[in-house]
Amino acid sequence: MKKINFGSGNICPKGWTSLDSSPSTIFAKLPYQDILKQIFIKTKLVNKEIFNSKWPKNIKFWDIRWGIPFRDNSVDIVFTSHFLEHLPQKAALNFLNKCYVILKKDGIIRIVVPDIDIILGNYSKDFRKQPIDAINELNLRIFEEGQHKHMYSYKSLSAILSKIGFRNIKKMDYRKSRISDIDKLETPKLKYYTSLYIEAQK
Repeated sequence: MKKINFGSGNICPKGWTSLDSSPSTIFAKLPYQDILKQIFIKTKLVNKEIFNSKWPKNIKFWDIRWGIPFRDNSVDIVFTSHFLEHLPQKAALNFLNKCYVILKKDGIIRIVVPDIDIILGNYSKDFRKQPIDAINELNLRIFEEGQHKHMYSYKSLSAILSKIGFRNIKKMDYRKSRISDIDKLETPKLKYYTSLYIEAQK
């Protein structure tokens, strides 16, 4: 069974092909990690944040702007968590279309993104009590200091998936999935209460 985790970060369980475009994925494969870490930080060649967490060696460096490196109808499961919102809308649509193409018939895609409905609902409640804090939190959740390019609700994302051709589109909960080993991907530290979990089949 071929299972792909796009934008994996450092969550790279066995049995999954994990792809990420962070420079950390390259550094993770270099020898003499401790020495290189000190050199890179002291010379300011890279931001020290890159070394804040350990990156497993089984991760693969890949930028989806190069395309998706899998054959048509060859993948059983696609998982992506808090990755789609970092793509401009056109790039996101292109990515989802390609996911559809590489999935086998009945293959599953599971997407986790910030839920704009939850975020706006929290803002509406918090604004009455602490308006300044509420608007600051809203800006952070939506824009993430410029990293977020497009936001989704269940209604908008399910419509996109349906238009592509996906079926059995369902809103899910944290660790509630048709994927048997979902607990390896959705770890407790990655449980976001403002997330939308959605699954669909080809």
